[in-house]
Amino acid sequence: MLNLVLFIIWEAIFLILFTWSIFCLYKSIRAYFWPAVCGEVIDATIGEEEDSDGDTFYLPKIHYRYAIGNLTYQSTQLGYGIDPWAYFWVVSGAYKEAMKDYPKVIVKYNPASHCESAVLVGIKRFHIASSTLYALFGLLPIYKWL
Repeated sequence: MLNLVLFIIWEAIFLILFTWSIFCLYKSIRAYFWPAVCGEVIDATIGEEEDSDGDTFYLPKIHYRYAIGNLTYQSTQLGYGIDPWAYFWVVSGAYKEAMKDYPKVIVKYNPASHCESAVLVGIKRFHIASSTLYALFGLLPIYKWL
């Protein structure tokens, strides 16, 4: 009975994480079709954080501004689905792509709400990594029982 409860809890956790990664992928694909404007990077870094076990996590941080008509907006949204757990090779690839024309940056903005924007849109390596990781870890208990 305990094994069944643990199995259900494990699967629920990874189903939620997998669903979240697919939702972020959906938001990124949707943003791909938004209008684009040229923006300017105000500040950009790769943050390094440690968890309680001493493991290091990397998170790209960006602060940029862009103008639509006579209004100027600022945002820190690099993309949808970039998680702090991501391996450095995944994060650095996204960061490098976003910074290729530094200090200029192509910003995609939501035509319904101009303050919502992102720099990295469409299907990216970190979306594939997240979805695959969550799916595989979710399937581990099933594989063990086969």
